[in-house]
Amino acid sequence: MRLLHVTKLKLKEFFDENVPPYAILSHRWGPDEVSYQDFMGGFKQDGAGYKKIEKCCAYAATNIKTIDLSDLPQRREDIPDSDWVWVVTPIYWVWIDTCCIDKSSSAELSEAINSMYHWYAESRACYAYLSDVTKSDGINQTLSELQNSEWFKRGWTLQELLAPMDLVLLDKNWTELGTRSHLLAHVAQATGIAEERLELCWSNKASGVSVAERFSWAAHRKTTRVEDVTYCLLGLLGQNMPLLYGERDKAFLRLQLEIIRSSNDESVFVWPSGDRRHMGLIAHHPWKFASKYSTQKGEFSKIKGLQRPPYAITNQGLQLRVPAKLSERSSFLLPLNCQHYEGAELKGAYAIPIHEDVSSGIWVRSGPRLSPKDIPQDGSVYRLDDFEFNGLFIVPTASVWSREDLTEENSKVI
Repeated sequence: MRLLHVTKLKLKEFFDENVPPYAILSHRWGPDEVSYQDFMGGFKQDGAGYKKIEKCCAYAATNIKTIDLSDLPQRREDIPDSDWVWVVTPIYWVWIDTCCIDKSSSAELSEAINSMYHWYAESRACYAYLSDVTKSDGINQTLSELQNSEWFKRGWTLQELLAPMDLVLLDKNWTELGTRSHLLAHVAQATGIAEERLELCWSNKASGVSVAERFSWAAHRKTTRVEDVTYCLLGLLGQNMPLLYGERDKAFLRLQLEIIRSSNDESVFVWPSGDRRHMGLIAHHPWKFASKYSTQKGEFSKIKGLQRPPYAITNQGLQLRVPAKLSERSSFLLPLNCQHYEGAELKGAYAIPIHEDVSSGIWVRSGPRLSPKDIPQDGSVYRLDDFEFNGLFIVPTASVWSREDLTEENSKVI
């Protein structure tokens, strides 16, 4: 990890346990940013990008009061204010993505992107610089600018909002707007993420939120590169994978396959299938999860009693085992091991319609939308001991949707 000294403005590389306390910058990139090569090779120091670096270092150097967490097992939001021990710990180092990563090295860039969520989580403080917000005497005007800031609309800033233990929002003049916790209601409105979900992530418990819901948080966020809408989610989903710029939407397919291999969270399949007759089992973009089945409508939880034998990715598709009484049919609703709640009220279980292609024996997702199915809360009708399980293969990705033999005429649907 390469860090920048706040007074000497010199870069130095650190490894693992030798990394000193550091602050970290979250910001939107502008046209005049300073790269690692610029910083090492000499450059004009009167540009906006360099002034941003100077201001960040100056802010870190003068705001030295931080929290000593070395002996505390919990994150900040888990501990009452009265129990905090505040100590004066100077921050001599900052991490800024523009100049602290050598982006000419694909290996270093890949390591940085795969480590970024961890780096933000381990920082002593994160400074979110909102270049399109000006703090004014009119609080309503300031809050309006805050909630409409582009910072809340970019893909990379999602993890930068959720991962750090302490985050302060700053306006274009580096004037403090407030901490993330103090502005909780406004952050929730700007992001569309429920307050309790934000607090859960800030307590380092993002894994307690379903995959589908975490995808929904990025549904309307923008990135410059198509692949980055996936890569910016790696840390939030607890995944690591190689970067392959040029793969475009395939990056999101790869991420979902990694989640399927390492998790039993079936909410990854909970997305409206659209208007296609034959669909893959997994979505091609996070915006597919932007629907009423998102964080505003409740949470996903495991169905008690519903157990499914392990499934696997094969060269024929997703190998899935379902109750034999279902697989005897050529079309049915496949129950998923997740339910939809609004508050404490159960609204029903999720299922997706699938049917068999007669000529190939491969199953495809079908139907215009996700279909909720009424399953008893205890899931007893699908208990493992009630049925024998038969295997079937379901088409996972778009590459198979275009097959000529997967036509309406070749599919037997009842």
